[in-house]
Amino acid sequence: MRRGALLLELLISLVILVGAGLAVLAMLAQGVRSAREAGEQLRAIDYALSALAKIEAGIETPESLDGEIPVWVDELATTGAAFDESIPEPSGWRLEIDSSRAGHADLTVVTVRAVRERATGEISARFTASEFVRFSSTDPSDENPENAVLRGLEP
Repeated sequence: MRRGALLLELLISLVILVGAGLAVLAMLAQGVRSAREAGEQLRAIDYALSALAKIEAGIETPESLDGEIPVWVDELATTGAAFDESIPEPSGWRLEIDSSRAGHADLTVVTVRAVRERATGEISARFTASEFVRFSSTDPSDENPENAVLRGLEP
């Protein structure tokens, strides 16, 4: 009788140990998944805000940035390597850029959405940022009348 009770205690303790181990592994897997999602969300924020900064600085236009984001290749790491003619795999990231005239004569509302889409079609990360951008115009009739007054104040 004593041997049977000892075996039962051993089996129960083994089940508890395995259950606790599985719970710890599940928590670790969830932590890794959450860290990956947070990294993708940070990348979406970086893509959207970088695109807005480039548009605002006049480096790029909304039309040139709209669409698929190419895979970044570290040119320093590939220096000296043979030229690779293969087409890079799609990054899964894309920018959706909308622009519309604001209530003011020379301001445009630019909205940038960075989206990461998996091969299954599921969206894994998304971030939207909007900002007023002043695009320079070469047409003098588009110029704000206050600019002429301000130019008159220059020494």
